[in-house]
Order: sequence, then structure tokens, then C-alpha cells
Amino acid sequence: MYYKTLIFDLDGTLLDTLQDLAAATNYTLAKNQFPLRTVDEVRMFVGNGIRKLIERAVPAGTSEAVQEQVFADFNAYYKEHCSDTTCTYPGVLELLAKARELGCKTAIVSNKADYAVQELAKQYFPGLLDAACGEQSGIARKPAPDMLLKVMEELGADKATTIYIGDSDTDLLTAANTGIPCIGACWGFRGKDFLVEHGAKLLAATVEDVLPLCEYAYARMSKIKCFLFDMDGTINLGNELIPGMEGFFEKLQAAGRKYYLLTNNSSRSHEHYVQKMNGLGVPVSRKEVLISSDALTNWMQKNKPDARLFVLGTPQLLETITEAGFTLTNSLEEETDYVVVGFDQTLTYERLAIACRLIDKGVPYVATHPDVRCPIEGGEFIPDTGAMLELIKTATGKQPQLIFGKPYQYMVDVVLDKTGFAKDEIAMVGDRLATDIAFGLNNDILSIMVLTGEATMEDVEQGTIKPDVILPHAKEILKYL
Repeated sequence: MYYKTLIFDLDGTLLDTLQDLAAATNYTLAKNQFPLRTVDEVRMFVGNGIRKLIERAVPAGTSEAVQEQVFADFNAYYKEHCSDTTCTYPGVLELLAKARELGCKTAIVSNKADYAVQELAKQYFPGLLDAACGEQSGIARKPAPDMLLKVMEELGADKATTIYIGDSDTDLLTAANTGIPCIGACWGFRGKDFLVEHGAKLLAATVEDVLPLCEYAYARMSKIKCFLFDMDGTINLGNELIPGMEGFFEKLQAAGRKYYLLTNNSSRSHEHYVQKMNGLGVPVSRKEVLISSDALTNWMQKNKPDARLFVLGTPQLLETITEAGFTLTNSLEEETDYVVVGFDQTLTYERLAIACRLIDKGVPYVATHPDVRCPIEGGEFIPDTGAMLELIKTATGKQPQLIFGKPYQYMVDVVLDKTGFAKDEIAMVGDRLATDIAFGLNNDILSIMVLTGEATMEDVEQGTIKPDVILPHAKEILKYL
């Protein structure tokens, strides 16, 4: 199992409590001489705690004082009758037992009053839960994240490996507010259509679907036909192959998978990367190296095949662009369709000034990639294309029309054009959240983060970018093919 902590809503997820809730609601309403409610009405009232249930069940305009009395009457009755007809949904006990057998921690977080949660947990799930938390004073109820965070802290769980399972919009919102994924329980009180309407991305039609969904992203790896790899931090560290990557790509090929090595660094040529990776023992040819400049030329060939370009770039970038059939311009006087900003380590003030003056005159500009800093040996950095873009934006007041590298769509477009694969057959593997993983997430391809480079589990937990899959090492991919 990837997820190590499974936290469940109670009513409508683990237990079918609807009949007992409806009976307690109508007993209380009758006692206070209010009209009764149908079971389907009560079904839609629950999910936000008993107080909210009472507020929804009593006639509009009922005073707060009377609502408090109805609330007290409900609690008194429900304490004695909370399990008259309540039962577990089919497969729930087996699900909890299997999850624990797999080494997972299991818990309940519910807006039901804590006394009822504790009583029902003890009665229906003996030995199957590590924690249970219901509504209680001093802690905000769902959809606030407080109850989930309390249980996670109690269990020593982290956000990266915790998932919530619930049947309502409140549950979806609670998980989102906590920063963890949620599986919508379609067998519960609300149903599939309601959950989809409220943004559920993972749906379990039956209880038996929950555990496979907890491994869903991992199962997706078996269907991937083409893997896109970042290089530094994923395959190599500087000029050294990451230990354990020996023979990896040969095994990937033997399994019938295609792969490409991706980089945003437009200052280098394809031959540079081929020589470097071949020297590290990685079997790759020019056609399997994709640079942000490839996304640039691919887009230009589709949209302006005869474009005349003024390029801020290294000789290698200029060569890539001319090989793709485009004309380079070098002065203000020449007709220019686009200014292209690349990672120009040969930049001169003269060419920078021409670029800015062209942009001021209305020539649109594009960039190969957005990286602000480029890492170099010794843990230091030098200014990258993103830094040059900030300079140009400050000087001209204008934004680039397009940026082609990760995390934008255009490198995926190149792969789609080259391979004919669908997006659900492609995965991005990398060590950086803001580029590699965002690239996968932004473009609807599987995102696989490896822990051999920049990002850590703590970064995932504290950040907003959540990979589909986290692996300690890229070689682990082979286990899922």
C-alpha cells in the first residue's frame, strides 16, 4: 500500500445509520410538535453534525432557544437508540481488516457527536481502528481540517501518505482543506452523481473498490507506454549516474516502453546530452532527447512555419532553430515575427537592447523555458531564462506571449505528435515539484516524483503540489510494469 493512513467518515461511509438518524429526528420533532421528515430528507440533512441536522429539520424561523431544546431531546434519545437498526455496509469489516493486514493505520473522523462516535466504534469495529474523533467542544468540525489534523497527529501520519474516504461534499471539502486526497464513497448517503457534481476525482462504486483506489496511481504505471525523464536528480547527479540506475533503461526497453529525456536548458545541443548520458551508460540517441527548444520549433512549425526570429540564445540554440527551417534576424531593420528568449550564456547588451526595442515596437516575444536559476557545480546557481524574462518585462512592461518548457503543455505536445500515444499512456518522472511534477499535473499525465534529487517528503507535505506517485528511486518503476 502507498497510503499508510486511511481515515474514514462514519455515517454513510462505514455505517448505514440513516434509519436510526431518521427515527431520532422524527421522535424529537414529534415531541416538540413539529412536522415529521422523510428518510430522504434526513439523508440530505446529515453530514455537518447534529446541530446542523436539527437546524435543517425544524421549520424555518424556529428560534435558537427552541432549537437548543430539540438538540438536547435528540441527543437524549439517540444515546439510547443509536444502534437500533444501524449496520456496517457490506465489505466494510473486511476492508478495515485487510488495510490493517497491509500495515495501514485506520481511523474515523465524523461530525457526529463524539459520544456516539466512540460508542459505535467500540460496538461495530472492535480492534479495527487506531483512532476515532467526533464533534466535541474546542475543535472545529468538518469541513475545517482540525479534526483530521488532530487524528493525523495522534497517529504520527503525514499528509503525503494519508487519504480520507467519505460520502459527502463536506468530506471532499474537509480533505481539500487538509491538503490530502479524498475517495468519494458512492454507496453512501449522497451517491455518485452528487459527488461528481461537487468535484470528486476518485470514486469508489463499492467498498471493495477502496483499497485498489489507494493504489490507483501506482496501478496506472502498468499502463504507461512512454516515460519522460528529467535528468539531473532523477537519472544522474552532475557527472555521476545515480547508484541503482545501472541497466534501468535497458530493462525499460525490454518491457516494451519508450522513453525520452527532457530538459528545459535550451543553451545546450541534443548532441551534448547524448554524449553526456551515453558516457554515464544511459542508452539514448538524439531523437530521445527533448529540449524546450524542440517545443518552440514544434509550435512554430504548426503556427508560423516561415517565421523570422530574433533569438537571444547560444550558438547551439541558434543551430537548433535554423535546422528546423526558420530564418534568423539580427537587427532592428530586418522584418521579425517573434523575439525568442533562450538561456543565452553569450548574451551581449547590444542584442538585449535590440530585443527590447523590437518588443517595444510590437513584435511579440516567446521564451524557451521559465527557470529563473540554473544550478551549477558546488551547489551554486547562475541566472537562467526566467531571470532574463524579468529584466525584459521590467524594461518593456510586456509579458512573453508563450513559454515552451516545463511545466507548460508544449513539450507534451511534442511527445504526443512523435508517439501518437494518449495522455493516460504517458508519465513524467522527476525530482522537482515546481517543474517536473507540476508539468505532469498541469498536463493530465501521470506525475512520478523520485526522492533522489531536490524535493523531499517534507516538501510534498508542506507544499501545494501533490505528485500522483512518490518513489524512493526511479528504478522502482520496474516493479509496476
